[in-house]
Amino acid sequence: MSVYETESGTKRAELDGHLGDVTCCQFFPSGQVVLSGATDMRLKIWSASDGTNPVTLVGHRATVTDTEIVGVGKNVLSCSKDGTVRLWHCGSSSLIHTFELSKLPVNRIRLVSYPERDESKMPENEFETAGKVVAAACEDGRAVLLDLGTKKTISEFGATNGTPVRAVAYDIVQQLVYVGLSDGVVQVWSDSDTSKPMFEFKRNSSAITDVALVRKESGSLPLVCVSTEDGQLYLVAPVLSSGNVVGVEVVEELAGFDVDPINRVRVAMSTQKDATRQAVWAAGRVKDIFEF
Repeated sequence: MSVYETESGTKRAELDGHLGDVTCCQFFPSGQVVLSGATDMRLKIWSASDGTNPVTLVGHRATVTDTEIVGVGKNVLSCSKDGTVRLWHCGSSSLIHTFELSKLPVNRIRLVSYPERDESKMPENEFETAGKVVAAACEDGRAVLLDLGTKKTISEFGATNGTPVRAVAYDIVQQLVYVGLSDGVVQVWSDSDTSKPMFEFKRNSSAITDVALVRKESGSLPLVCVSTEDGQLYLVAPVLSSGNVVGVEVVEELAGFDVDPINRVRVAMSTQKDATRQAVWAAGRVKDIFEF
């Protein structure tokens, strides 16, 4: 795993230490530290400057599939093919809590925050967990919302033994849950109605690999970025009527991957001066990484 400068393309550091393939990685908010997960069932925290690895988190029983960073990064989250979501304390390299969700893999997690939250009473080794919600995509056919502060399940969408859920995103302001399935369907649920999705759409039967919310400068509804197993990457805008999603409009096609599978999508501030939305970064099974 390598760290590059985005402007010059020069390599800053080599992060070498996992005993298996790296499956996910992301920067901490400081931009100076990297979190990674791998098939060796471990998470590692690295210096992006010199490649040192001061912290390794051990506890998963299968491949780590995704990670999230809580607040400034004193706590991190991970999910795994062992069917769990785990909360860790980085400073002590310790496991704080395990959400036992399924006997099948948890494929993706997304962390979102309520606009207002009380951080006054926090358990030991927990920082900024109050008012946080984890959305988890489960291979058993469910998308699950978890309260990170209380450690309780909020709601579940879909059904056990249903079509595998490969990706999830949660718009906590609009109260919409976006669920990407292995058969190419993207479902839109109201977080207050778990009986059925309010809308769904499908381009083809290629599996959805990731779903991410892309904020616009105008402050209106976020766009939804969808990536697929056959290399499609596109942005859709939800169409609302009386507060319900009744359709979607494709607003951008992001070309670059041909038919190569896209593994991961990340959203960040755009470096373009005239940008009207956040930047979309996407990585596939080839070596290329694209910014759109």
